[in-house]
Amino acid sequence: MSEKSHEQIQQFINEHLDLLEKIAQFFVGRGVDHDDLILEGSVGLIRAAERCQSTDPIEARQQAAAMIKLAMEQAIMEANGQRVPGVIYEVPRYMFAGRSDSNPQESVSRKPISKDDEKR
Repeated sequence: MSEKSHEQIQQFINEHLDLLEKIAQFFVGRGVDHDDLILEGSVGLIRAAERCQSTDPIEARQQAAAMIKLAMEQAIMEANGQRVPGVIYEVPRYMFAGRSDSNPQESVSRKPISKDDEKR
């Protein structure tokens, strides 16, 4: 994994700040204040900026959204007194490995459903 420069991380964060606000609006009213959701989501966005290696803007935005949602959901669970499993803190490695480096199907024990199987 190559190290990203501070400027690249800052650029990624600035490009996805609007996403942070949209996701925070979705989670308002679930036991955590809006400002706290923004703070928790910012942590997720920083994690995404550090880990994301995709050059595709759509894929990068999806990864940023996933990390922001994960951070906000964890904050809501903790605020409501629920235990947060340790597994939830880890995002699947294939999300940030890039399409050429890893294949998520390799980690699944079954084969993908083909179109012929769906008709049955």
